[in-house]
Amino acid sequence: MPANVIPEPLVARFMNRVNTWAVAALGLSTRQHPYLSLYVNGCGQAIHNDALAGQMGYVYSITRWDERNFLGGETLLFHPVNYWETERIKTAGAGTSFYEKVPARFNQLLVFDDRVIHGVQPIQGTMDPLQGRVVLHGHLKADVVVINGPLSPDTAAAVLTPVMNQINALTRQHAAHLHGFVTLRLTIEGDGRVTAARELCDRILPLAPGTDRIAAFKRDLGGILSAARFPAADAVSELTMPVIIAG
Repeated sequence: MPANVIPEPLVARFMNRVNTWAVAALGLSTRQHPYLSLYVNGCGQAIHNDALAGQMGYVYSITRWDERNFLGGETLLFHPVNYWETERIKTAGAGTSFYEKVPARFNQLLVFDDRVIHGVQPIQGTMDPLQGRVVLHGHLKADVVVINGPLSPDTAAAVLTPVMNQINALTRQHAAHLHGFVTLRLTIEGDGRVTAARELCDRILPLAPGTDRIAAFKRDLGGILSAARFPAADAVSELTMPVIIAG
């Protein structure tokens, strides 16, 4: 636990900063305390994904990267591209032909899709914990609805609940062919009309070649949102919401 090494108030401040940024920029949130990981000689992380842990993973480095006396320690992120049925199978490649190596620079926040295959290059060269790779890491989830403006949450919920029921029925129709999430920020005028639905983070992907279903899904989703009518308020409000497709 980070609190065994880092004072709890600092951990709480860090989580508040991460959560505030994630909600504003991505429409995602995190409520769980992060993990604290230390890597010294021989330590690494095997190739894996975290598809069941959340929507996005984050890694915040407090490593003295520029003064390090070890090799390795980079986060390996495999390129999210198809290999078979492409020209790639005709060309030799190794290492960074297939993945990106991201250095764990001090004060760097790395965020990536939890479904991406990833790992950590094993450390070679130090057993001193003060000189190793040290990171705080966790997961961001698409599980909150946030309202900014005069529209009250209770008032909005009366409209949003049936809207979400329609959206959930739509996602079930596509769950066999699509997977992922999209977070949206709705602009709700004072008269209750939804005049814009901006995508903050779109990670809906097909489970088989072809993107026609994604276009159809987004078209129907837009129709549901544009038809919603919220109660009148004194001014414009913004509503941030997630939509998840999972089989």
